[in-house]
Amino acid sequence: MRFLFTLTVFLSSFLLFLVEPLIAKRLLPTFGGSPLVWNTSLLFFQTILLLGYLYAHSSTRRLGAKQPKLHLVVLFLGLGVLPIRLPGALLHIYQQSLARDPNSFLAQPSFMVLAMLALSVGLPFFALSSGAPLIQKWFSQTNDPNAHNPYFLYRASNVGSLIALLAYPVIIEPRFSLGATSLLWTVLYVALGMLMVLCAIAVRTHASTTVEAVAAEEMDSPAPSARKKLMWVALAAGPSAALLGLTGYLTTNVAPVPLLWVVPLSIYLITFIVAFAEHRQIPQVALRFLTPIAVFLPVSFFALGRFTPIQSVVPLHLVCFLVVALACHSQLAAGRPSARHLTEFYVWLSVGGAVGGLFASIVAPLIFTDKFEYPVSLAFCALSLGFAMSQAEHRKGYGFALVVSGLAAYAIGMSRMVWHGDAVSYKYVWIAVGGAFVALTAYRPMLNGFAVCSFVGAVCCTQYAGFRKPLHIDRSFFGTHNVRAMGLTGRIRRLVDGNTVHGAQDFDHPEMPLTYYSKHSGVGKVFGALGNEARFDRVGIVGLGIGTISAYGRPGQKMDFYELDPAIERVAEDRQLFTYLTDCKAKTHVIIGDARLRLAEAESCGYGFLVIDAFASDAIPVHLLTKEAFTLYLSKMRPDGLLAVHISNKYLKLEPVLAALARDFQLRGWIVDSTKYHKTREHPEVNDSRWIILGHNATDLGPLALDTDLEPLPEAGNAKTWTDDYSDIISVLKLKPDPDE
Repeated sequence: MRFLFTLTVFLSSFLLFLVEPLIAKRLLPTFGGSPLVWNTSLLFFQTILLLGYLYAHSSTRRLGAKQPKLHLVVLFLGLGVLPIRLPGALLHIYQQSLARDPNSFLAQPSFMVLAMLALSVGLPFFALSSGAPLIQKWFSQTNDPNAHNPYFLYRASNVGSLIALLAYPVIIEPRFSLGATSLLWTVLYVALGMLMVLCAIAVRTHASTTVEAVAAEEMDSPAPSARKKLMWVALAAGPSAALLGLTGYLTTNVAPVPLLWVVPLSIYLITFIVAFAEHRQIPQVALRFLTPIAVFLPVSFFALGRFTPIQSVVPLHLVCFLVVALACHSQLAAGRPSARHLTEFYVWLSVGGAVGGLFASIVAPLIFTDKFEYPVSLAFCALSLGFAMSQAEHRKGYGFALVVSGLAAYAIGMSRMVWHGDAVSYKYVWIAVGGAFVALTAYRPMLNGFAVCSFVGAVCCTQYAGFRKPLHIDRSFFGTHNVRAMGLTGRIRRLVDGNTVHGAQDFDHPEMPLTYYSKHSGVGKVFGALGNEARFDRVGIVGLGIGTISAYGRPGQKMDFYELDPAIERVAEDRQLFTYLTDCKAKTHVIIGDARLRLAEAESCGYGFLVIDAFASDAIPVHLLTKEAFTLYLSKMRPDGLLAVHISNKYLKLEPVLAALARDFQLRGWIVDSTKYHKTREHPEVNDSRWIILGHNATDLGPLALDTDLEPLPEAGNAKTWTDDYSDIISVLKLKPDPDE
């Protein structure tokens, strides 16, 4: 019987976590490959998980032995929406709303992601989410010798979840299409239903009849106090928010792909498995001293804006997250109740998870102008652990905590008033001071939590310390937008998102295209050599930025910019910030929405030149580099048209991806690398860039074919072409990132 229940809870959790990356990947193209698709999806899953746990708790209390019958009905109802697919009607409503009014309620991506998830997987996910607590509760009602301690099933549940997450990017995604995976998931869901029927029968035939034992448990298991419930919520909320904060940070700076979704989530699950093991593997005192270090290191890298070398920095963030989450979950496991209050315990854990998800996915983008939810959530973890580990200390520790906070506030104020030096040097000083505060309080957990919070608060407040405040700063579903005045005179304006400069303009030379679009760049060379030809009368650009490419526009020409984020359009059209777009000599048209969806509406064979220049920080939306995407691009281009793809990236080497696409579509490709002009570039704001120019024939290049800066695109060999169903980020990762790109 123990094997039956273990197998059932394992499969239930396997399906629960397999569907998460599966449906999120289906959503990515609809919402422009935004990293927040995954975070918003996790918020949905955490919320449904909470509802599932509430259902499990209330139904077992009210129905008792009849509860399994109800749950079998709920499982059966979930079959009504399978196999998994996106709701076509809702997708059409979103696209139409986005085209009519990007600011309308139905065009808001956060709401539509949640709505599509609810209609596509809401019911089966709800049925699965209640599986783990219900199966444990059912098992505790049997006459099995281990019925009094069903937490071993919780470990089996987490193992199933972990295997599902790791199997998706490593085994399932490279070998199966989304449709085939959805069908496989449906078959396993039916198999789970059969196992649940067997478990329900086992509960009836092996029910415990020892009334005295139950009565004794009732006497020995008082209800958890309000303080304990609040601590459960806090210890669950911190790692949940940190998980989403870290995932958003990684996917923004590398790529929004399932691999970078599942690794942090897998670590999150591993900490549950270790924390709820029968024998504690790591002493709590060790976690007590490691946690401040595990918060201090990633926050310091965040403050310095350091994300290279990627092979060292990414593992550092992941290891530190593991330590922090393990410390919180170990504290949770130490305070878990008896089997009598099992379902209530899981309810409060899911409340904490949902609260953390709500903060990181919805609240943080509204109140923060940068990804501060990551360091803030780590600080909250440290503070929660401090309170949990210091039951008696809290009454006598506030004085020193206030001193620490006061010193931090003083340092912040002084940084605003007297600092006039280099930003990076100043941050090193502040990090050293913060590290000293954290180290001096390590022996007292609660005060250490306050010291960590003070340090994180100072980091967040001093991120914008410098000669000038930002001219404009906001944050949308798709990214952060920070416009700064640069240089001694402040006449240079720069737009930054994450670690990526999206454009710069020198108001002393407003007509000069800068950053990745100079005359020596790939796009600059094409416009310089061919821009006056008649076939260039219509140009399409995917990605607006500050509108730098419009500097190449000429009278009689039409330039269509496809931009995902309405906030970027407002920045580009604000003459107080940038003037490229408004001063353009060509007729410009900004089309809001995902490029693939809106480009599909364009006239066939209309563009003589199509530019793919879509960035989300340093991440390039994968769905714009697939076979399906290139089929669309080529259908909208003239037979003699050219396609330019911007591939400058610190962390990804995208030439093999483009070479495979060129092979499949029988295109000729050339690489334009402006690095050779690094020492002679015409302006400090000109960046090194890499572009790939694609055309059907060499004759399409015209006089540009004589340019010695164009290098043939290497052959793809046996490289597998990316599709909407397949992509392999690991194969294109740079072990030594390029700092200048």
